[in-house]
Amino acid sequence: MRLLFVASVALLVVSGTANAAKIPGAAFFKLSRVHVQPARSALLFDVAVTDVPPNDRPTLEWSIAPVGGSACDNASHGPGTLSRHGLVVWDEQGPTFRWSFKSDRCTGKVAVVAENQYEHCTATVVVSAGSTKSAAPACAIGGYAIGFSTLPVPAGVFEAYGTVRAELTTKPRSAAAVAGAIGRALRAQTAAFAEFPPVWFCTFTKVFTPIEALRVDLERGASTSADAAAVQQALAKCAPGAVRSAFARVAASPSSAGLDAALARGFPTLFGLRFADLVDRVAAETVALDAARAAAAAGHLDVASKQLEIAGTSATTVGSELDGYQRGVERVENAHG
Repeated sequence: MRLLFVASVALLVVSGTANAAKIPGAAFFKLSRVHVQPARSALLFDVAVTDVPPNDRPTLEWSIAPVGGSACDNASHGPGTLSRHGLVVWDEQGPTFRWSFKSDRCTGKVAVVAENQYEHCTATVVVSAGSTKSAAPACAIGGYAIGFSTLPVPAGVFEAYGTVRAELTTKPRSAAAVAGAIGRALRAQTAAFAEFPPVWFCTFTKVFTPIEALRVDLERGASTSADAAAVQQALAKCAPGAVRSAFARVAASPSSAGLDAALARGFPTLFGLRFADLVDRVAAETVALDAARAAAAAGHLDVASKQLEIAGTSATTVGSELDGYQRGVERVENAHG
């Protein structure tokens, strides 16, 4: 039968299969070998995910590495993100995904990565002229596709957030002390964020900084145009198409609800922190620190202290969640060597 190269990958949460890969331990799921079925203008790829923890369902990331030129480019890649060397990635695409083509001579590799908080599994299919070869899935502890979850938090992040919390929870005695504490806290926070994992194909700060600034604009009722444009520019070469489209709508009609909806479009979890929660907490911190500066400059140290306390609460929450995440990582490492 002639092979036609359109991919559709379906997630089936069903009973266990004989050729599923699994790490020992009840907290881990299994991923089956990919089953391939030819169809009209398509190859259909099915994969089963089983033993799924009810409170930690894995996300899926699909990718293709097409060979054969523009005729094999999946209709300009649709919502996929083009990476280096022709790899195209669909983040959290859901149960189905299609690889469109215009030639029966296309070849390449289809891969699916399933990942939750503590495990990642990868299954691949090599597509060649007249045949497909599905490899046995491979699983490992730790993140791989989105945010490198379950890797230990770098020591520099803990050290930096310790500084942030210390600076923002010390009662200042002068306007100069307020300014100094804020400056030291922000430098430490910047150092911490420099060690966060990448978001899709871009550094964490490239994506996070303009989105957090946009959230601050919305909370203040300030003009959002510049920061909305900065977000779109940052996401242009990083984010899946659905995310880019959602932020285009935010730029056209800015609102907190619109930003909430855009941030719900599959942003990764980083060191156990939901991206949207981190945006909200750092934005609240930024607003409070700006108010503390203004109050201190006007000689109102009591108001400045109160605003530093609010900012410190946000920073302490982030630090506490990092602590909790790290304890979870240690439990997994101790249980599975």
